Amino acid sequence: MRWLLSLSLALGCAGCFGSSDADISGIEVALVAGSSIGHSASMTAAAMNAPVACVNVTQPCSATFPCSGVASVTLGDACPLPLGGVGSGQVAVSGSWAATDMATLGMMLGIGVSDGSVSVSEAIGVKVTTSMGHETVAYAGQDVTVNGGAALGQSSWTVDVDGKGTAGDPSDDVYTINGASQGAAAGSGAQVTQVSLTTVVLDPSCRKNPISGMGVIQQVGSASLGEVVAKFHAACDGKVDIAGALGGTHAQNLVLFH
Repeated sequence: MRWLLSLSLALGCAGCFGSSDADISGIEVALVAGSSIGHSASMTAAAMNAPVACVNVTQPCSATFPCSGVASVTLGDACPLPLGGVGSGQVAVSGSWAATDMATLGMMLGIGVSDGSVSVSEAIGVKVTTSMGHETVAYAGQDVTVNGGAALGQSSWTVDVDGKGTAGDPSDDVYTINGASQGAAAGSGAQVTQVSLTTVVLDPSCRKNPISGMGVIQQVGSASLGEVVAKFHAACDGKVDIAGALGGTHAQNLVLFH
């Protein structure tokens, strides 16, 4: 897969902070997937119980269970993307509800931001559970389609969405992403590549970058170990701190959309 090839190339320059940045595309793809899927899934789940800005429910599912529901999300000022800010376009969402607080969704995403289209185009088997004002969105990377050939590989991800007590207003939601992927790298050497996100927080105070948490890209072979560590910071500058192999950090731009 392309992400595995990209990560293999990236790990060769981890900690080499001259004129070259580390390739953290695996982390960037995971961030875009988590924020995009979490955004539409959490809003749709909430909209089946009460009106939510930007969500149009065309087939309700909130009284007798199990049942099927259908909705569309039209992005705008009232429901900015967790990363990228105000977007445009629509997301078609359908799914089945086992109970008012438990759903399995599929979605087709055709949304954009000012500098290009969001990478995720489709996701299936997205699980959403609701409890105490939070929605937990869980999905497997192999069930997500990303534009341009990138992929999340064999993986498991969760996005906790804190509605801040305003279920109808998604603009103040806080997202926390956790998860990891693993796959065998192409070529000889029996290498395994891993990408993980740990407690990565997306806050409405900053839509350019996560404000805390970390991401790690690691490649393990029979005779080698390479690692890229990305630490997210509170400054809202669209950057992330990359830890050097010999100490210190290097700030580089996040490339979240293409």
